[in-house]
Amino acid sequence: MGGDEARSTGKKVKAEKSEKVPARRSPAARTAVVSVNSELTPDERHRMIAEAAYHRAEQRGFTDGDPLQDWLEAEAAIELQMKNGNRRA
Repeated sequence: MGGDEARSTGKKVKAEKSEKVPARRSPAARTAVVSVNSELTPDERHRMIAEAAYHRAEQRGFTDGDPLQDWLEAEAAIELQMKNGNRRA
């Protein structure tokens, strides 16, 4: 090797990184994210309640019932599910 050639030491130099440790979210912040993501559009909410009310009537054979009562009970059940973070109907 001539004097003009640079010699490698075989060591790799790591580029300096300014690593930031991700900030931890408080439980309250996580709850806020969940509640924002679990909001329903009015159409989604209506569809879920309608399906739940239909299933209530279906379970009793579509007899001896009140459609309004089915709706109100289904609505309460959906609201409870949403409050608990469960989106399935």
